[in-house]
Amino acid sequence: MNLHQPNNSPSQIDEAINELILKVSDFSDEFFDTEKMHLDGEQLEALVALLIQEWTKNLDGKSLAGYLNVLRHG
Repeated sequence: MNLHQPNNSPSQIDEAINELILKVSDFSDEFFDTEKMHLDGEQLEALVALLIQEWTKNLDGKSLAGYLNVLRHG
């Protein structure tokens, strides 16, 4: 399985990770406010990596089936 796109265009995975980084870098709710936390670039990257690791650990078939259904049927 080749995950990288030819001609240096970003893959869906690269785009999704970039969107996640942007979302976390501007996130604010009653429990967490990125601006108030004064995250530097390394902390932001480490936080996103931890999120991905946690999602990976908690991956299950029910979730995968649901996401595949969304992909196939909108």
